[in-house]
Amino acid sequence: MQPNQYIPRRIAMRLVLAISMLMGCLSSVEGQAPFKHLTVADGLHSNQVRQIIELPNGQILAVTEGMFNLYDGRTFRPCTCNLDSVYTLPSFGGHSFLWQGDSLLWIKDFYSLYMYDTRTREFRYDYEVRLKENIIRDFAHENGDSLTKARVEMLNPYRPFFDSLVNGTSLQGEWLQAYATDRQGGQWLGMQSGGILYIQPTRPLAQTIPVGIDDVFLRMVPLNQTLMLAGGEKGVYIYDTQSLQVVQTIDTGNIACSDISVDSDGRIWISSMKYLLCYDNGNLSRYDKWNVEGLVHHHVRFTYPLADGRMLLCNIIHHLGYFDTDKMRFRLLNDQLPELERYRTIIAACPTHRDDEVLICTQNGLFVLNVKTDKIRTIDAVEKFNAIHEKSTVP
Repeated sequence: MQPNQYIPRRIAMRLVLAISMLMGCLSSVEGQAPFKHLTVADGLHSNQVRQIIELPNGQILAVTEGMFNLYDGRTFRPCTCNLDSVYTLPSFGGHSFLWQGDSLLWIKDFYSLYMYDTRTREFRYDYEVRLKENIIRDFAHENGDSLTKARVEMLNPYRPFFDSLVNGTSLQGEWLQAYATDRQGGQWLGMQSGGILYIQPTRPLAQTIPVGIDDVFLRMVPLNQTLMLAGGEKGVYIYDTQSLQVVQTIDTGNIACSDISVDSDGRIWISSMKYLLCYDNGNLSRYDKWNVEGLVHHHVRFTYPLADGRMLLCNIIHHLGYFDTDKMRFRLLNDQLPELERYRTIIAACPTHRDDEVLICTQNGLFVLNVKTDKIRTIDAVEKFNAIHEKSTVP
């Protein structure tokens, strides 16, 4: 018998093996749950999850029976807490947390109060000073029973969604204990004794729209209901969203656009690394440190039109102030407001519900600037908490 007589049999065996492996993969994908199930096998100290908190660096902190678990994307690792770093509450405190500033996290669990520093990743015990602050004292002594009731009511809208996920699985009948969404849009659901369910965010595929211009777009803002302003590396373009065509090009001299804003008079303000441009009915004006009094550096990061006609302007060296377009004068706020020194890298300005206040976004926090009194106030933890839960919707 020649060796090549066995070739068809070998091929058939390999085909059978490949088909069986493929069918196994397809069946496992078809029966795959729409979530990732995280338990003690993934490093959790306990499957009884009471709170889920996202930290400023994006890590997830899960509180389980007085133990703290940090998730690094693959597994949970214990975050040890010395017993000396625990403040004992006089009565049942429930389960809740409160942010103080952008780094201190207060956590209540049963009869204990913890303070976690997210910068050093350590628990601290300087309660005597901090408990004198009204917001922290009220949080520490808030009634645990009423807090637990409010927490249950807050989770009620998510329970039908949770029940539909676990229906027909081994987790059917579990009780939802905690819910959180991370900055990527992922959902974290903590259970009474079943660990954590993680649901990855679903993102629709982006549609590529041909523009017909050889440029890289860096910034886009609406001009009206149908027109968009698109800032690129070579110019600024007015784009019609209905015809999907560029209807006008504003020549900036091949200067890359870093920001675009439109004031109440319809003037288009273009920020760049060399100067500030203003486009008004076909006329292009240039503003820099040579023709604007008080403007030390003309690399403008962004502008924000105010209701009184002035412009809130920030340059590349984080000088924040008011630009009076009529008087051609820039008034710096940094010397007047030493509180600005604690903020690094001012990124953008956003509107609030009040005309006299502007929300300023920085690399390490938010603050509100009153443009009438020139006073700033930080966004405290209670205001952040209320804003988040007012905007939360049922998934």
